[in-house]
Amino acid sequence: MDNKQHVCPSCGATMRWKSCEITTVVGKYNVRDNSGPAWCCECGESLVSMEALSGYEKRAARTVLIDIQQVEGNVLKFARKAMSLTQAQLATLLGVAAETVSRWENNKDTIGRSTQLAVATLLDLSYREGDDGIQAMLSAEPQVNGPESLRVKVAS
Repeated sequence: MDNKQHVCPSCGATMRWKSCEITTVVGKYNVRDNSGPAWCCECGESLVSMEALSGYEKRAARTVLIDIQQVEGNVLKFARKAMSLTQAQLATLLGVAAETVSRWENNKDTIGRSTQLAVATLLDLSYREGDDGIQAMLSAEPQVNGPESLRVKVAS
């Protein structure tokens, strides 16, 4: 938390550091999250750092992927972008072709439940470890005679 005093852009009052409810739109779903602090004002205005906003987005996407049985492509695209991944990078992590990710995101192919849960796991890793954790997975060489793979594999 910085000690700088913040003034509300809406009403001009002094904002306080406290827990605020942030709503993130993921596809057609509104996800409310009050797990993190932000600069808030009594009028309802909030100021959130980019780092905190990234966390809200990752948690919101993860929540939708876990709670909704069948999501549309825009949810997968939101999750991918929240992790700062290209379609090709997400495809590598999931062990599928980049074209498959494109078809999912454009609703040309159904996203399986196992894929949703795999992406939710990646979001959790990205939230806990930062985007560096995902990048490390992308650059890691699979071990021979070791664990099957460092990447998340989607069940058929």
